Amino acid sequence: MDIHEHGGKAETAVRETRDWLANVSRRQISSGDKIARSYEQFVADLPALAAALEFDPAKIPYVDFERIVVGWLTRDP
Repeated sequence: MDIHEHGGKAETAVRETRDWLANVSRRQISSGDKIARSYEQFVADLPALAAALEFDPAKIPYVDFERIVVGWLTRDP
């Protein structure tokens, strides 16, 4: 186990998780910076995505949130 603190910062958590996944999977994974930028873009897009489905962005049921994420990722990988 290699546990690192992220200090409550999503960006740091993304980078730490990416590094861990790259290490244990031995697969080619985009950089932490690229993933963090994608996350920031998704967060910026989320209000419009939620509004299109008439959801409050803070109250999207998990199954719907998962579908929104998958749809967002597949439209612009």
